[in-house]
Amino acid sequence: MQNKTPIGYDIQVTLTAATTATPTDMTNQCFLSKNFDFMTGDRYRILTTSDDILNVTTAGSSIYNALTAFFSVSNRPSQIVVAKVFEEDQPAYLTSGGIDFTALENVTNGAFDISIDGEVQKVTGLNLSGATTVPEVVEVLNTAMSAYASVTVYNSQVLIKAKTTGESSTIDFATAPATPAGATDVSGILGLTESEGAQAFVGYTHGTIAEEAQKIADATQNGGAFCYGWTLDADYRDTPEQFAFAQWVAARSFRAVCALTSNNVTSYSQTSTTDIGAKCLAENMANVCVFYDDNPQKFPDVEALAIAQGVDYNEADSTINMKWQQSNMPAVSFPDISTDLTALKNKRINTITGIVGQNINIIREGMNSSQVWYTDMWVDVCNFIAEIEIAALNVFLRNKKIGYTSEGQTKFISACTEIGNKYVRNGAFADRIISNPEAQNGLGLSPAFTIDIQSLETVTAAQRAAREGTPITIYVNPTNAMNTIRINIYEQ
Repeated sequence: MQNKTPIGYDIQVTLTAATTATPTDMTNQCFLSKNFDFMTGDRYRILTTSDDILNVTTAGSSIYNALTAFFSVSNRPSQIVVAKVFEEDQPAYLTSGGIDFTALENVTNGAFDISIDGEVQKVTGLNLSGATTVPEVVEVLNTAMSAYASVTVYNSQVLIKAKTTGESSTIDFATAPATPAGATDVSGILGLTESEGAQAFVGYTHGTIAEEAQKIADATQNGGAFCYGWTLDADYRDTPEQFAFAQWVAARSFRAVCALTSNNVTSYSQTSTTDIGAKCLAENMANVCVFYDDNPQKFPDVEALAIAQGVDYNEADSTINMKWQQSNMPAVSFPDISTDLTALKNKRINTITGIVGQNINIIREGMNSSQVWYTDMWVDVCNFIAEIEIAALNVFLRNKKIGYTSEGQTKFISACTEIGNKYVRNGAFADRIISNPEAQNGLGLSPAFTIDIQSLETVTAAQRAAREGTPITIYVNPTNAMNTIRINIYEQ
């Protein structure tokens, strides 16, 4: 006989691990095109293999060439995001769930009600008894609804689109018909109700290229696919939209990197100031890199970002110099390669060239449209910033309280130091030998990174009242790479 209950009978305990924020994924490149056949509620897709390419385009298209350039890179990110830019206002639409074809076999007088633009439309007299495929269902519906909607097949579903466009265009789920008496309710059978998996979307008012890009950025981030890299389809090359897109990316600062391609020969003109490379350089765009190529079907920009974003920062000595990365693309032809490469370099425009006597094509010079930043340096520093942010966030999440004490400051310094050491190991940052006249050998050392934090005795009452942490300043020395070398040979 038992007369005692276990504690767990009345008191249930669960164990949860300490909350930890996960690092931001900096490997997603987002390729934008107006040529995708996507709807507004389905404006981006994630592709993980080259087999996925033909799910979003056809062989030989510019999209196909761009995505092939991405998947041809050996050490690339695991996926690429592709997204639709809308250049026209879009209608409200409804996509169906699954259709019960068995239930349609005897439906000769089907009906349902549906509200489009605020007006209830009564869809009646539907003879669906012979419909055994989605296209056959669509044919019947399109005939019945042609006055106020169009009906097509989309992703093996029924797609009902309003005739109006823009944000005022609306559509609702189908409901059982109020009339006529004796009609068969097919709203659920056709999968046009919410309970059967239908989805309804209001109309869409398109924006500028920058506004479209921002909506794509919001949609991908809300969907858990933050995009750090950005590229464009060939339709936008050497257009005002391409530069407006570059300006949008530039405003995102360390949250983005962008690669663009020009096919305009003025790129290697010493005097041109209107080509995309010259315009981006004039605005000192630290996170934008521009390529010149003589083939409108090539995408060195997509390939370059795939290489740059494919670095595994957890590995030792993993960071790269973009200039000497081998390209899978043909070298660009120039009228006078030495003069033209000099002009490109002066405008910080990249290209792809071969090497005399070698079967190798390389990216050169690996520069961004700024006098300071190279693409590899920019990507390295942005990844470092993303990891520092998460490290600091985790200090807050893993501790009950961070006081204005040396112990509290040490928690942040330790977290930042750990990330700094990681970026020394992977080769992004390195110590620098510098001149120091006060040293015996005249040399000094500038550390790969240095962390400073506000001293506690200088914390103000306002800081304490607002619960502001003591600011941390991190100085880093990016590992500058040698792009060229001079070798002198003397006869003794």
